[in-house]
Amino acid sequence: MYSNQSPQTAYQQFYNNMPSYPQGNQQPPDKQPMVEKYPLQIWVAARAGISLTCAADLNVPEEGDTKNSPMEMHSGYSVFRMAIASSEKGSVVANIPANDIPYLLNQYQFQRNILNRQAMSKPNTPAYTVPIKERNCKNRTAAEVVQMENGLNILTNARKLFAANLGRYPKNRQMVEAIDEALYLYQSHHLSQTINLPPLYSSPVKPKSTADKNNRRTAYSISISGSSSLSVDWTFEIFNCKAFLRDMGKLKTVDVEHAEDKRTLTFKVTQQEMDLFIYRLQSTLENFERMNFSGQYKIAKKHVKYSREVPV
Repeated sequence: MYSNQSPQTAYQQFYNNMPSYPQGNQQPPDKQPMVEKYPLQIWVAARAGISLTCAADLNVPEEGDTKNSPMEMHSGYSVFRMAIASSEKGSVVANIPANDIPYLLNQYQFQRNILNRQAMSKPNTPAYTVPIKERNCKNRTAAEVVQMENGLNILTNARKLFAANLGRYPKNRQMVEAIDEALYLYQSHHLSQTINLPPLYSSPVKPKSTADKNNRRTAYSISISGSSSLSVDWTFEIFNCKAFLRDMGKLKTVDVEHAEDKRTLTFKVTQQEMDLFIYRLQSTLENFERMNFSGQYKIAKKHVKYSREVPV
């Protein structure tokens, strides 16, 4: 899971207990058709050396399912598999349950409208348009950084750094001007406030069902959040680790504090890429449920008839 491999190779980790690249006399991976390499993939966003992918691994409840009725349409293993694969940093994976998708879709439309209105209403001046390329500023604009916790000190220190190197890096002047404007607007109480929205989607750290020989489990979490700094964009963050489960009465939680092999990767997508992602989630889910509805309804009706015939 954590080896430094290409995004194409790392993506195969989507398919737990599934064959990865074909065997025998079939073609090598780089010449395989997409239907063989990534049969369940519904969406991908790629940059140089890194990719974010989504695959649909949807499953209906089987007749012997003790937790889900046939008409619920999805078993507990019905998920969308997300992965960020980097040629330099390896890969991380996470699942979004099919039953979480309706909530995610509703939240997306709500947040998308807010972020787009916010982006359109911002002044077109350096404080709001120039990204500050300093580690603590995280490529945000000066107007955003100054509203962060300890943002005033972060911006002041960044300005000192940029101003001291104007001779070597002339482009620093643009960031100095942006910082000066943001500091003035902040101190004069004329700064346009940014609405900080909660994550669009966020999951707790969840363990996978299988454990290794040391009884550790691979665990994961995923969050998706929106921003309107320069334009509206969305950030996916996936965390993976290997950890023991900790007993909390009737519940078992992941012991993240003592986990090993911790890894977090992030991937930022544009509004256009995000719209396609949301569309693929919705259309895939709806088509899956339509395709399986008749069969699941027949199963349900069969058991309704059986329960009526069997005396209580």
